[in-house]
Formats: sequence, structure tokens, C-alpha cells
Amino acid sequence: MFLLWLAILILFWVAFYLFTQGAITRHIGFLHFLLFFLAIYLASYQVYEESGCVNNRFLGSVMAYPVLAFLGMAFGRIMGPETAFAAREVACLRGDRNLVILIIGGFLLIYAIYLRSLGSDVPLFILLRGGEPLASRVARYLATKGYEGEGAGGLRLFYWLPRILIDYFASFAIVFAYYWFHRARYGHLKLVIAFAGLVFLALLGVEKLPAVKLGVVLVLCHWNFNHIKLRLRNVFSALLIAVVGIFFIGIIYSIATGGMEHRSDNPILNMLILGWRALIFRIMLGQLQPLYVMFEIIPDHLDFFGGLTLTNPRGILPYDAVTLPYIIYDFYFKQDPGVQGSDPTAFFGEIYANWGLWISFLSMFLFGWLLQIINHVLISRIDDRGTAFDMAFFYMVSIYLADFAISFSTPYFDERIYFFVFLFFYYKHLKRRSIQGLKTTPPSEPVPKNT
Repeated sequence: MFLLWLAILILFWVAFYLFTQGAITRHIGFLHFLLFFLAIYLASYQVYEESGCVNNRFLGSVMAYPVLAFLGMAFGRIMGPETAFAAREVACLRGDRNLVILIIGGFLLIYAIYLRSLGSDVPLFILLRGGEPLASRVARYLATKGYEGEGAGGLRLFYWLPRILIDYFASFAIVFAYYWFHRARYGHLKLVIAFAGLVFLALLGVEKLPAVKLGVVLVLCHWNFNHIKLRLRNVFSALLIAVVGIFFIGIIYSIATGGMEHRSDNPILNMLILGWRALIFRIMLGQLQPLYVMFEIIPDHLDFFGGLTLTNPRGILPYDAVTLPYIIYDFYFKQDPGVQGSDPTAFFGEIYANWGLWISFLSMFLFGWLLQIINHVLISRIDDRGTAFDMAFFYMVSIYLADFAISFSTPYFDERIYFFVFLFFYYKHLKRRSIQGLKTTPPSEPVPKNT
């Protein structure tokens, strides 16, 4: 079994490399599969073995996903053949800049009202005042989860609109800023300031993952600007980026948890230790354990839900939605006072919890197919016009799809999807004006043709 598990790990990335002709980082599924293998796959066999090698549904599903998803992507090439965006000039249009500034301004206005409604209970400020980490966790729950009458002024708008800003649109903004500031005077300094500001907004609610996402998407954008294909000679650069990434994760987790245990007198080593521990215990095991529990308790302790865990928008469907991540958390964790824990996991785990193994397998294939279709649509847009807006939208959707590797109920349908659809079709409506601007606005510095 271990040899099969290892073979799938290796063969998937070889097949993905061939599928994208070496440009794996330029496919919209790259971050999704990177997160899946990091957060779910790598530790799955160890968890399976340490638990007595009895949960075969769990390990079988984890091993089946990359195989079936890849087959879905291969099938999707019939309708969407594009696999990676081309190396070409990326234009920065004034109209796009004005639109992005307008959206950012609207977000920041709502966010300011949101923070004002929290008063002195902004989670990060509680930590900075020397408060207990538990107090900041309760404040975070009230600010970001308990919005129905008790948090964020009791207004749902104050919950989901700031979440769009810190979870997804911030990634859009930092990529757009990357291209816009590339040729500007003091462009690197402006980019650093913009990045630090967005990270700070994420950390106000002690939201660690959105801050990490910002760093990941900025590094990926920079990598793709300078590299077309992943080659052996780039391995050292990739390893260096990984080490810097662990250090960055350490900083984020140190701020968001109110400090850390000092293991040495070297602050850099401290950050690396905390980053590594966060990578292992929070990222690599945080979403894997609930997936294991899900396959363990269903259907042995709980019946299949038959779709009841899926979102019921505005209550239009004849059922009350069941919050599955709450049930999983309550099954094996003791809650902190005043906090309802939530343990989301890979999307196919929730499909299994509703309809069983075979429907879960079908969803794996269909998700791979959907990834390829979305990839084709967005890459065709990039190759057709090549604007910074199109590039930023590509990375934002890439981050959104990556989240399906570790959750499902939250991202697949809520107010965030409305915003994405609006942004896509509104910009499409402006296509004629964008193309006209492209003829009169000097493009940014072209992406290097050779690496």
C-alpha cells in the first residue's frame, strides 16, 4: 500500500508537468494541488498507519483524488485545450487602475465601518494590549463567525464583505499592484508598502491563512513573471523560496497567536521553528485529521446527510442546513468557552458525508474537469488581451479554487461567488474600452521570453 501511495505522489506531478508542458505554475490548478498534497496527502499514510490501518475509505479516497482529478482535467482538454498562459507582454491600463482603486476604496470604507463596530474588541488589538490568546480567539469568533446579532454590529454585510477583501480580493490587488508598480519609480518600495498594508488588514482579525495566502500569491506571481517552465536549474531558487516562506509563516503565526515560546536566542531561528511547527501541525494536519474522522464516523456513527450539509441560500430550499465542520470538531475536540470550533476539510470528504463513496469519486473527476475548463477560459482571456486585470483575476480565482483542497461548505456558495461573477462580467462588459486603451497605453515591461 505504501508503494502505491508513493507512486501516485510521484506520477501525478510527472503527469501534471507533461500536461502543462513544464509550466505547472501557470495552470490554475497548481495552488489547489500543491495545497492538497501539502495539507492532505503527505501525512495521510502516516495517520492511516498510526491509526491501525483500518480506515481504508479514508486512504483510498485520498489516493484516488489526484488520479481521478487528473483524468478529469485530461477529459476537459477536449473543451478547453489551454494548459498554461503564454509568456507575453502584460499591459497596465488606466481604466483598469481606476476601477481597482474604486473597488479597493469601497472595501476599505466598509472595513473601516466594520472595525468601528467592533470598538475595542478588534482581535489583534486585544493581543497587542497584552490580552490572553483565548480572549482574542473569542473576539475573532464574534467578529467573523458570530455575526447574527452578536458580532460585527449584527449586520451580515460587515461579515462577508471584509472577508472577500482579506481572503481573496487582497490577492487580486497585490498582483495588480505588482504589474502596475513594476516600471514605476520606487515601484519595489510601493509594492512592499501595499503588501504590508494588506497583511496588516488580514491580521486585524488574527486571520493567519489569508495573510499567508498573500505571500504565496505574490511569490507565485513574481516566479511566473521570471520563469516560463519549472526546470532543474530552478530547484535551488524554489528551495530558497520555501525556506523564506517558512520564515514568513513563522512571523504571521507569531503575531496572530500573541507571541511564541522562545527556543533559542536567535529570533530568525525562532521564526523558522514556529513556521515549521505551523506548517506541520496546522497546515499539514489541521485539515487532514477532520477528513480522517469524517470517514471514520460516517456511516458507522452518523448516517449520510443526503445533501443537508450544503448551503441553503436565503432558506429557499425545504431544509435547514447542517454545519458539518461544527459536527466534526465537536466529535473529537473540547470547545473553548464561548467558541464554536469548526473543522473544514477537502471538498470530496463532504461529498462523501452526504452521498457516499461513489458519488465522492465522481465529484473528484468532475472537479478536475471544471478546473481545466476554468483554466482555459481565463487563460484565453490573458492570451487575448494580456492586461494586469486579467492576470490578477486569474490569481484570485486560483486562490479560491485552492481552498477546495481544505474546505467546501464555506467557499463553494456564499456572497463571495456573487462578487467574482460580478467582477468577471462587469470587466467583460468593458472589453471594448479596454481593447481601445490597449492600443493607446504603453504596455508594462514584457515577461522574459527565455529562462
